[in-house]
Amino acid sequence: TPKPSSAASDVYKRQVDWKHFLNIFDELNPEFFDKLNGNKDKLTELEIRVCAMIKFGFNTREIASILSITTRGVEQHRYRIKKKIQRENHATV
Repeated sequence: TPKPSSAASDVYKRQVDWKHFLNIFDELNPEFFDKLNGNKDKLTELEIRVCAMIKFGFNTREIASILSITTRGVEQHRYRIKKKIQRENHATV
């Protein structure tokens, strides 16, 4: 098993890598996050990560690997994201 300091270092590195990914993503898609966060039911940070990876073209298995979750977990996030976005679209129509 990894040492606690090693595990904490891994978590920190993933957070730094994610911030770097977000900066690049935001430069390439400047309005994407604003549109996502315009939903009445705000998306969680993990749901936003899933959305960004979907936008970049990652498949379910790749997203699961990157986020260290199961493919079923990714599918559940996709389902919840769709529900939240559909709810917002129906409210504005």
